[in-house]
Formats: sequence, structure tokens, C-alpha cells
Amino acid sequence: QQIAELSSKTEMDALIAYTQQLGHAVEKPKAAGGFDLAAVNPFGSSPQAIAAGAALYAASCSVCHGDEGHGGIGPSFTEDKFLGTPGYGTDGEYFAIIAGGSDVKQAIGRPGLPDGGMEAFGSQIPPDGIWRIVSYIRAQQHHEGSESPATEKREHETGGKH
Repeated sequence: QQIAELSSKTEMDALIAYTQQLGHAVEKPKAAGGFDLAAVNPFGSSPQAIAAGAALYAASCSVCHGDEGHGGIGPSFTEDKFLGTPGYGTDGEYFAIIAGGSDVKQAIGRPGLPDGGMEAFGSQIPPDGIWRIVSYIRAQQHHEGSESPATEKREHETGGKH
């Protein structure tokens, strides 16, 4: 019976059906409230995860947040402040903002910059990649926290270079 139904279809009908389905099999980024803000990074501080996260960060994040996360167009993540509120935030919050962009600020409960426009990377970077970026961010925060004030000042003056 299905073959009989298809016999009246043309190549144009097939092409139209195909184009109507494009994008439907791709997982869409979750709605702002769909992220587990209390999630813990499954990769933690693994050196391999940090190295992979550093490469992903350099390719996707550094243009806005600077080579070492000191900020630029986008805010710094190396200071003890996240989305306009003191404190670094949870791993899940970092995952959410990277995956969902500025649309998740309200779900996270932090205002961020009024004109902030973080792009959602959830459709471009797989979840494991985002978690690796979170590993890199945490490593950078730890690194910055261990630097002397003089070294930190020098880095800010030279754009993050040691």
C-alpha cells in the first residue's frame, strides 16, 4: 500500500519533503530553564580535559574573553565575579551560559551586563566540549588566584601575557 501511495510522488515532492525535515533531527539547545545549574563537571581538573578545553576556548571564546580569560569584548572570568554578581558560579551555571548564551541569565539568577550578548554555543560545541571548556575556565581561575598582585597587575597591563 505504501508503494502505491508513493507512485504518484515526483522528485520535486521528495525534495520538498526533504527540505521540510532539515534541522528536525538536530538537537536544539535546551530552554533556559532546562539546564542543571547544580551539575558538576564530569571532567573536573583532568589535565587532558583542561588541554582540550584550552584548544576549544582559543577557537571559540578567546576572541571575546581574551587569551587567558581576562576579558575584552566579553567580561573576564578570572575575577571573582560571574554575570555581574560576586562569586565564580557553579560548573552547571558556566555550562548553561556557554551552551545557552545570554538567554539563560535569568534562569541562572544573575543579571550580567545589561547589553551583554553572549552567543549560545550549544549547537556548535558538543556537551563534552563545553564541559572541557569549563575545566579550562576553572584552571584559569585557580591559576589567577595563585598569582601575586604584582604579576596580576603586569598581566592586565600587557593583555594577559606573562
